[in-house]
Amino acid sequence: MAAAPALARPVRLLLSSLQVATDSHPVFISAWSALEIFVNATFKSRKEIRDDMFHKFDSIPGHLPFENALALFVKFLKLPLQGNTGEVV
Repeated sequence: MAAAPALARPVRLLLSSLQVATDSHPVFISAWSALEIFVNATFKSRKEIRDDMFHKFDSIPGHLPFENALALFVKFLKLPLQGNTGEVV
């Protein structure tokens, strides 16, 4: 965790959500919070680039990770189309 301090909190929340519990509500809250914090931390720099391009009309960086963005979108788009209910298997 020392190498990635931004991941410490989402990892703690993930571990908390994996604890055996009879009430699924706190488990869901922990898991969802972990995901939200992770996504926000991971994509913050990408969002800043996007905001600069679309809102400030700043110059476009030399390389944008559009392949990764497209692949991620397609991956998540396929889930409901394939009848995936979001259950973890």
